[in-house]
Amino acid sequence: QSRWEISDTLYDQFLSYLADEEKEIDISDINIDKKYIKTMLKSELAGQRWGRDELWGVRIMADNQILGALKHFNEADAFLVQSN
Repeated sequence: QSRWEISDTLYDQFLSYLADEEKEIDISDINIDKKYIKTMLKSELAGQRWGRDELWGVRIMADNQILGALKHFNEADAFLVQSN
């Protein structure tokens, strides 16, 4: 389920909607955070379609700190086995 992506067309449609609905928001610099915004849109859509677990699954897979920590789980297991 999390293998799909937000297309640039859908992203542009979202920005158009945002510009129309929220006149106070300046969207001129929004593309600086395009990757993040696309991830948040994807997570919200996934949450609506498949539930909160999928919403958080999408966000976790985009979180560099969590991904970095997951790489060390095998090392921690090996350390714990050696310590006993």
